[in-house]
Amino acid sequence: MSSEVFDLALCLFLIGAVDVGAQWYVSRHPALRHRVRRLRKAFRDHPFSVFACRSFAVVSDGRKEDVSARIETLLPRIVAKLEAIGVRKPPLPSPDICIFKEWKNYQLCSEWAAGRKRLWTGGNFFPHRNVIVADISEGYGVVIHELVHAYVHRNMPYCPVWLNEGLANLFASHSDDSYDLWAFRDGPMRDTLAAFREHRALSVERLCSLPFNAFHIDDEARNYAQSTSLCLYLERKGLLKDFCDDFRKNHRKDPTGYCTIQRVLGRDDKSMEAFQRTWEVFLLASYKG
Repeated sequence: MSSEVFDLALCLFLIGAVDVGAQWYVSRHPALRHRVRRLRKAFRDHPFSVFACRSFAVVSDGRKEDVSARIETLLPRIVAKLEAIGVRKPPLPSPDICIFKEWKNYQLCSEWAAGRKRLWTGGNFFPHRNVIVADISEGYGVVIHELVHAYVHRNMPYCPVWLNEGLANLFASHSDDSYDLWAFRDGPMRDTLAAFREHRALSVERLCSLPFNAFHIDDEARNYAQSTSLCLYLERKGLLKDFCDDFRKNHRKDPTGYCTIQRVLGRDDKSMEAFQRTWEVFLLASYKG
């Protein structure tokens, strides 16, 4: 048997195994069957694929086999990264995942999940419906980003917005899409450096204290960039797990996480001012653009 024929046979076998596994899981979990039926009913007028993959009910305008294979590949990576920082409990029940290549389909599903018309971009996790809606026209990183939000919501419902978005962006970099890797490595680093140089950068204390609405309205690009870059700094210095462990224990006393950052960095209020320069130097050394 030639190598090409063997590779094709192996691919078909794996796809078949995934499909059989999904059917077995669905047969043993009536709640998942109900969710799949509910989604099929909701989108019966649209040519979408609706199926089960692992514990997820999935809606997509892509081929079932392709979408299932990507989820099967990406999920173990993100779970391993989250477990490494102590975020171990999976969302219960697993969120429904709506994945679209076409923007009009993504917009339609977003309006269905939100219950109102609005211009949605990129992706969203809707906790009240336990639904993830993602536009994958530029890669699957957005699916990981929203899955991180679902895991954080289950494990740290008190999580401040900077940490929630910073972790989601950080772990989205572990997608195997080249676009996502470029956007992660260059985007937040470049934008944070620009904020430093233009004197728009927030102090760590101010960044941590931003409420949800202010984070997403007041220079949102800068806030996302700084949050991601701060989580990256903690990860590269081997401090991200220590920070998350301590924050989970002390979140009632330190709801923004700022005092916990000070502790893991070994800095007081005065030396945190100097940290801004240390952070900038780190980004300059890491940024390859």
